[in-house]
Amino acid sequence: KQWYERRVRKQWYQRRVRGDRAADHSALLNKAYRCLRDPYCRAKTLLLEAGVDPTVATVDNDFLMEMMSFNDEVEMCEDMASLGLIRESNEAGVQGLFDEFQHYFEAGSTDVAANRLTKCKFLLQTRERIDQREEFLTSL
Repeated sequence: KQWYERRVRKQWYQRRVRGDRAADHSALLNKAYRCLRDPYCRAKTLLLEAGVDPTVATVDNDFLMEMMSFNDEVEMCEDMASLGLIRESNEAGVQGLFDEFQHYFEAGSTDVAANRLTKCKFLLQTRERIDQREEFLTSL
């Protein structure tokens, strides 16, 4: 890797970048690597590059009602086994929406892809609620 960076990418090799530019350059690279590892950030970036604002996509009322019900289940969950089942269901939903996003994005249906990403954001927020509930249940 070092050989590649020194020979092929000399202009970007960190040792060649001096002073404040080196810190800015490193921060930018770290941000890019974090985004590449995060499927949501990666998908959001793809939409932005395609000229679509992913924050304005809307979702239907049925999905919102389903999310409210799902979040109520998380809050009412009293044991780790039930919470584990909820987590599995949520993770399957996240993966399914990312797969749908990829399919629609590659097909050029960026508006539908943005809708799937918006739905995915709801499920990712539910993932955080599940993590919080798990912490609460383990503290009992």
